[in-house]
Amino acid sequence: MVQLGEYRIQVVCLKNAYQTQGNWRGTWIMRAVTSDDRPDYTLVTARTALEGSEKVEPRSFKTFAGVVGFLHETGCISADVPLYKGMSIVQRSLGPNDLTKDDKST
Repeated sequence: MVQLGEYRIQVVCLKNAYQTQGNWRGTWIMRAVTSDDRPDYTLVTARTALEGSEKVEPRSFKTFAGVVGFLHETGCISADVPLYKGMSIVQRSLGPNDLTKDDKST
């Protein structure tokens, strides 16, 4: 699980979501945000935009399943995904008391 300390993950929709052949597609990025006025940060999970490029680009997610998978891996207990460009939603991270003993074994 990614430890973000007092930061939480914010999902930002860059391109309206649409359904094609049973799959939801769009463009989303992840940001690390706090509840106070400190600056937020785009989470960079890709090394570079193009091979040999010095500019590091944020990883964008193109499918709903990709967003949900990333959120699960970082310890979120649910996935609230905005569907329209310009919308963003802050996720709830998994706390140490959020799972029962039985939940932790699966």
